[in-house]
Amino acid sequence: MALGIVKSIGVDKFFNIYMFDSMSHQIIAMCNGNSPSSGACAGSGVTKGSMIVVAGNRSPGAPNLSVPALESPLGGEVHLALDGSSNILFGQSDQPNLYVICTVDRGPYCGDDAKVAGNTYLIAGTQNTGDSIGSTALGSTIGNPAGLAVDQSDNLYMSDRVMALLMELVTM
Repeated sequence: MALGIVKSIGVDKFFNIYMFDSMSHQIIAMCNGNSPSSGACAGSGVTKGSMIVVAGNRSPGAPNLSVPALESPLGGEVHLALDGSSNILFGQSDQPNLYVICTVDRGPYCGDDAKVAGNTYLIAGTQNTGDSIGSTALGSTIGNPAGLAVDQSDNLYMSDRVMALLMELVTM
């Protein structure tokens, strides 16, 4: 598998590398062969150096929610980070939201019964651009998501180019 232009990378706790390729509009995992029995890099055929497409249908656009991530478009500039369960948290510069791709059905962003491993879900934003911070993540408007980071407690941090601030999404 050849890579186009890698715009963003993230690393999970198993040292698998996740990349957003802006030419193919896909998130690709380069697996190190040491993953547990679940997640994007799990499976009997996955060896060190295996590259697996995790998300994106090769079309630009806003992600479709609650459908398999491989069937959903991804935008031109995606910023990503990984939580402690190797779920992929991301924002697109052209979408006023934050999303999660559940690679497993556990963790603070994917642990409820309604979420299915392999699908994309909205975790923050109102789907409208704005500059107001609400009392909940889904009640806050987001301008233009830029860099993302996750701490060891799975709190998500995002810089916003429009609002010129750093936001924290605290897990409960």
